[in-house]
Amino acid sequence: RRRVLMGEDVRDSVQRMADHVIDFAAGNWLNGEDPAEWDWTQATNYLENLCNHHGLLEGLKGQAEALGLDMVQLHGSEDEPFCQEVKEHVRRPIIKAFGISNLADMAEANAFAEATCADYMLFDTRTPQAGGSGKQFDWSLLGHYTAPTPFLLSGGIGPSDTERIQAFRHPRCIGIDLNSRFETSPGHKDVSALQVFVSRIRGNEK
Repeated sequence: RRRVLMGEDVRDSVQRMADHVIDFAAGNWLNGEDPAEWDWTQATNYLENLCNHHGLLEGLKGQAEALGLDMVQLHGSEDEPFCQEVKEHVRRPIIKAFGISNLADMAEANAFAEATCADYMLFDTRTPQAGGSGKQFDWSLLGHYTAPTPFLLSGGIGPSDTERIQAFRHPRCIGIDLNSRFETSPGHKDVSALQVFVSRIRGNEK
């Protein structure tokens, strides 16, 4: 006899699969349908999606460990339950990015942050490409952010924004995200420009 050892997350997935199959069978049985004529397509699709979902979480965990990441940033349309799943699976703090263009976006960000599944929020300029536009949004909208989750300010911050950053105040803002405006080409940061900007922000250089 051999014992099969499974991690808690795998056991949970297997249990959810079993529960779904039992519910599916019980429902059809109670409806008086002949088991030979049951349409298992729905159950099969559910199991396939569940396996893919588990594979995605395992992939994120593997990448985080392989790259030695301290945090994981989600920059898409992830909802609160998925964010919580990622957090529990990868066992690292989660940064949830939100594109901001108006008060409705800010209200949505507040609601997400109140769920506390993310450890940090990141507010970027809303674009169809989910960031990377090099454009800034209206920072005054952040006055409507009232959730307790701390945030990072992002979106088109460039070398000429030293004074704007120094003047910006919000009790939940803990830092800034510098990206495309400090790149020599997509994905390649200008380290020298970053060093100069950070030094100026900290007041070490005029």
